[in-house]
Amino acid sequence: MSLYTDWKTLLENQTDDTFEAFWDEYCKAEMKIYSHILEHHDEHLTGALGELSEKFEVRPVIFEGFLDGIESSLKNGDNLDIESMTEDSAIDLDVDFEKLYYNMWQADAPHLYSLEAWSGVLDEDTPEKARQKRPLPLRQRQKIQKLLRPLTRPTGEPKAKTEAM
Repeated sequence: MSLYTDWKTLLENQTDDTFEAFWDEYCKAEMKIYSHILEHHDEHLTGALGELSEKFEVRPVIFEGFLDGIESSLKNGDNLDIESMTEDSAIDLDVDFEKLYYNMWQADAPHLYSLEAWSGVLDEDTPEKARQKRPLPLRQRQKIQKLLRPLTRPTGEPKAKTEAM
């Protein structure tokens, strides 16, 4: 099985008993990786997937989930074959920071778009401009909604899989 398949399986098989721990693990990993990327915004994040997951102290399947989420915010996203990633796959993330901020805002992820590490990455007007942009293309909105719908309540709070049924 690929890491992508493992990620989708992990995501889709959460229960009341497992969801809170999964969501906590994923959000902490996501915030840690994004904080690093923002603090080093003048560099690409590069390395093998397995090495990067070790660097950020996250399981490779969780790092794969992170890649699935950031893919649409990359300048080179078309070059990232998410579905065939292995721990040996080379990663080179060239982030479009304005697009990343906008996608975080569109995904209603205040734990990400309000990270302190954003300071100095965008000019003062960019966050407001991002909020005023027209909505994401339908395909990207559907991808975000499909990923987050089973995971969040209308208030944006996490929920267990059984609540989504």
